[in-house]
Amino acid sequence: MNVLFSPKAVVLIPLLLLCLAATSPAVPADPESPERSRPKVGLVLSGGGARGAAHVGVLRALEARQVPVDMIAGTSMGALIGVLYASGLSPDEIETLLKDNDWNTGYRDTPPREYLSFRNKEEEQDFLIDLDLGFNKGKFSFPQGVLQGQSLMQLLNRVTAHTADTDSFDDLPIPFRAVAANLETGTAVVLDKGPVSRALRASMGVPGVLSPVTIGDQLLIDGGVANNLPVDVVRAMGADIVIAVDVSTPLVNRDNLNSVLSVVDQLSSILTRQNTERQINQLTDQDILIQPELEGIATARFDLMPDAIPKGEQAVSALSAAMARVAVEPAVYNDWHRSRSDTERADVVIAGIRIDSDSRLQDSAIRDLMETQPGDTFDEAMLEQDMARIYGLDLFERVNYTLEPVGEETFLVVHANRKSWGPGYIDLGLSLEENFNGESNYLLGASYTLTELNALGAEWRTEMQIGQRPRLFSEFYQPLDPLAHNFVGLTGEISRRPVKFFTDGEAEDILDISQALIGVEIGHHFGYWGQLKAGYRRGESEVDLRVGDPDRFPDRSNRFGEGHLFASFRIDTFDNLHFPQDGHLLTAYWQASRESLGAETNYDQFRLNWSSAFGWGPHHFQWRFKAAGVDKDIIEPGTITFIGGLGNLSGLEKDQLAGLHKRLASISYAFKLGENVGPLSLPLYIGASFERGNVWLDQSDIGFGDTLKAGSLYLGMDSLLGPVFFGYGRTSDGEEAAYLFIDAAF
Repeated sequence: MNVLFSPKAVVLIPLLLLCLAATSPAVPADPESPERSRPKVGLVLSGGGARGAAHVGVLRALEARQVPVDMIAGTSMGALIGVLYASGLSPDEIETLLKDNDWNTGYRDTPPREYLSFRNKEEEQDFLIDLDLGFNKGKFSFPQGVLQGQSLMQLLNRVTAHTADTDSFDDLPIPFRAVAANLETGTAVVLDKGPVSRALRASMGVPGVLSPVTIGDQLLIDGGVANNLPVDVVRAMGADIVIAVDVSTPLVNRDNLNSVLSVVDQLSSILTRQNTERQINQLTDQDILIQPELEGIATARFDLMPDAIPKGEQAVSALSAAMARVAVEPAVYNDWHRSRSDTERADVVIAGIRIDSDSRLQDSAIRDLMETQPGDTFDEAMLEQDMARIYGLDLFERVNYTLEPVGEETFLVVHANRKSWGPGYIDLGLSLEENFNGESNYLLGASYTLTELNALGAEWRTEMQIGQRPRLFSEFYQPLDPLAHNFVGLTGEISRRPVKFFTDGEAEDILDISQALIGVEIGHHFGYWGQLKAGYRRGESEVDLRVGDPDRFPDRSNRFGEGHLFASFRIDTFDNLHFPQDGHLLTAYWQASRESLGAETNYDQFRLNWSSAFGWGPHHFQWRFKAAGVDKDIIEPGTITFIGGLGNLSGLEKDQLAGLHKRLASISYAFKLGENVGPLSLPLYIGASFERGNVWLDQSDIGFGDTLKAGSLYLGMDSLLGPVFFGYGRTSDGEEAAYLFIDAAF
């Protein structure tokens, strides 16, 4: 059957449909649904360092009361907790991240020793104060912070790894904003796009402690300087009701302003407190202010973060009536919670790797240090190790990575920014020994290293040392491949040191030995753990008898020709140079002096130092064996070896005994008493050692029965000046001494 429509019918049919719709039962439109019609809740989390852990307790209490959060803004630690929650993590998961990571490491820029190049490990032994002061074209230059924030950046990458491919913060399950401050203007800067870890690093950049972060054309520091409680930010995001959590440090009274540090801390708190109060004044009667009671939890006491979490829950419990106003029905809350929690992400496959570096070092040298390769699935743990190895070259201000989408693919970009205060650097060294018996020895040293002389990373390093053992040393170091597996070096050295020969505890003979040597060497690095080196040195030595019997020494000129071949093999896998708990330290050295090479006499000499460490928790054990000898009993500048000092026959003064042959075995134990937290962390140890050994002039005298036994008790500290030891030692012969060392005593 055919149905025909007239023009009039075509007009009437739409009108009829509209009438039917008007008389049919109403269906709530999406904007009128309970979820859409409720007031939007904005959460504001302030900065406060370790005190910010209270935010986790607040989040847990909000969830228990079925309070949905629609947008979050945070500053510093508040930004960290805020973005973790906004990205879909639960309060329990955030608490686990806080507890499982050592937040003090964020304020220590030195990477783990396993990631230091072997050359940097050598320099660490010589110059204990890592000043890293720039000196270029006759001018000193300084970094923009005591720390560059490399460790903090890697820690933030670790805890936000699930957001690595996030760009816009509006794409998170809960829209989020981080607040930093513009260092040039002092104004607040709202960060709304990624990478997330970089935005957090900017928001957490404590001025003077951590260097600023450049984002776009802005130099950014800790947002607490400008807006520590960003109520206005979350309001601009569309919040109808604001829940503001203030964990900032309150001002202290004058009775507690009794030091320079307390005054500086108060000035910082004043700035933060003033902008916080301005934001609090913007809150209305509909908004909620939460201020947890956090007395006794200081900003830098990251070890107390677990104590701060329940304080946040308690603060919310005290505001039950106010919380009831923003709570929603179970069905509405479950829908909200489900939308926040459904955050499964597909694995990110790295299509390619690009190096973004302004260094003269070849990009291939940086890329070759990485285990991560194109085609690999994004693995934050592996990338953290890659970044540590690159940073361990000690050429870069900071090293980080970003993921950048290109079409359907994702590329890894490694950002390696050279130090802005380089490429010439000054480091300092200090050695001090006081035995409280009128014997004091000190050494002050400085080194100047000119880096990045060419694309393979050549360096020119000069060291100067004054004190009881003055020394001037210069070296040109040239890697032969991008990873410095092979290298050559040219060296020159002038030095002088006193040598004492003791009888019955008294120095009867005191020599001054001066040396001037030049040399050439070639070597190979076995990754970061070992080195094999060989070479030739030529020069002259002079011996001056300051005190003693001339008949004790060879009847010939006090000038000696020096000419020898040498070879050395070294291993260094210690996790800590001065208070190790794992690894080995080995130096095996052989020297062949020959008249044909310019030496005064023919002889072969060896030296062996071997240490191994093990331990667990606060317990540190270390055993050591030292040996030296020469195939002929000839007293020449290059043949003399020394023993004495704390840990090296304790009870004797440092290098009290001199001879041609040495044997020493020892074992020590140290218990870590604890450490202060924050950027000036100073681990403290109490320990003891037992040693047995001696030195001999004649090879025929070497014997176990002719050894001294000794022991020590000591306190040790791994300070900014190097290891500090205060101890007492005693030998089996009854010699005893008290020590104050700033040096690697063991």
